[in-house]
Formats: sequence, structure tokens, C-alpha cells
Amino acid sequence: MKKLTLLCMICLAALSMQAQKGFTDLGLPSGTKWKNYNEPGFYTYDEAISKFGKSLPTKMQFEELIINCRWRTTKGGFIVTGPNGQSITLPAEGCLTSDGELQSAGNHGGYWSYTISGLVLLNERFAWHLNIDVHWESVEVDELIVIAGRSVRLIKK
Repeated sequence: MKKLTLLCMICLAALSMQAQKGFTDLGLPSGTKWKNYNEPGFYTYDEAISKFGKSLPTKMQFEELIINCRWRTTKGGFIVTGPNGQSITLPAEGCLTSDGELQSAGNHGGYWSYTISGLVLLNERFAWHLNIDVHWESVEVDELIVIAGRSVRLIKK
């Protein structure tokens, strides 16, 4: 009996670890599944595109996430619950300025999308990103200069 209990505990632990490494189906209309954790580090837009490519969400996929999910603040981020009741957590890991300075960790965060913006100011390109702010309880998709450092959350169809 003790061996069976130990075996069950090992199996549950393995399933839990597998779920942490996997993707969650939030029940979104597009069928997009969201990774259960962020990729480590901060990336400029070009670094994110080079390393992760089309595994980055598009602007439309971020908009779908905002429109179709319930967003609830938690200490240092948001819990995002899909139409099917499944959830992911998006931490507010802060942002790296173009000078490499970490700002607003625990309160603010940004996630790069795959979608480049048409905006160019003073010869600088912009791309779309998900902007989250725990203090103001706000979530939006907006344009950001591509040399800023942001988090990355991957998706799969």
C-alpha cells in the first residue's frame, strides 16, 4: 500500500511538472493555447522575433485574450481566466528601458507580440505589445519602440 501511495505521488508530481512546462487551452475562439510561464529574461523586439518567431502571439491574439477572458489582479500580476474556466498567470515582471534599467517590477509589465507596427518616429521602429499595470488594473495592446526590453509569453495553435 505504501508503494502504491508513493507511486501515485510520483505520478502526480510528474503531471504537475508537465503542466507547468506545457500550454493551457483557455477556450478561446481561435484555439490559441498559451504557455504556462514566461520565457526567462527580457528581450528587445528584434531579439524576441529572432529567437521565438511565430511562437509569439500576434496583436490580434492579445486582443482576443483581453476581450474573451476575465482578468483579475493578484500580487505582482494578473490571473487570466478563459471562457472554459482554465487560467494562466501573467506576472508584472517590469520592463527594461532602452538603457537597460529594470523598472516597475511587480507593478508593470509588457509582452512582445509578433506584429510590427507601421509607426516610425525619428527613424525608430515600433511594435505591438501587451501592456499590463497592476496598480491601475489596466491591460491594453499598444505600440512600443522596438529597442525596449519586454517579457515573452509563447503561444501555439
